[in-house]
Amino acid sequence: IHGDVSSTSCLRNVLWILAASEVKGFLFFFPLSLSSSANATPEFEGRGGEELGTEIANTLYRVFSSEGSVDLKSLCINPREHCWVLYVDVLLLECGGNLFDAISIAVKAALFNTRIPKVRVLEDEEGSKEIELSDDPYDCIRLNVDDVPCIVTLSKVSPANL
Repeated sequence: IHGDVSSTSCLRNVLWILAASEVKGFLFFFPLSLSSSANATPEFEGRGGEELGTEIANTLYRVFSSEGSVDLKSLCINPREHCWVLYVDVLLLECGGNLFDAISIAVKAALFNTRIPKVRVLEDEEGSKEIELSDDPYDCIRLNVDDVPCIVTLSKVSPANL
């Protein structure tokens, strides 16, 4: 990767290479930008926010990319050529506890509400392929998030579990 290439274009190139070898789509979680929030706890400033953001993004990736969670094969348009990539970016405005719990519920709700336009792959006589996007805004695919787990934080105080 050379100097002027932005991280977004590098990410697109990596995802393009991955899409060429897979028959499913992808979920990509951006590390949280906690330092940009004026209301977030001061301990998240600087490296603290970066580390926590990376930890949360990695946890979300493990939860949402596990087998039986989101059907990533439904994001495939044309096997080994084209797929949908869903970018999940979470902005933390305030920290009052149970961060992982709240964020996992928010991501599940956002994915439930996501509408992916239906597309068709058209092939001409010469073998070149073209993707046609439906003009109807209601002609879409909805992700099934029924089996997506929610993160739950538990604490143990004395011998009893809370």
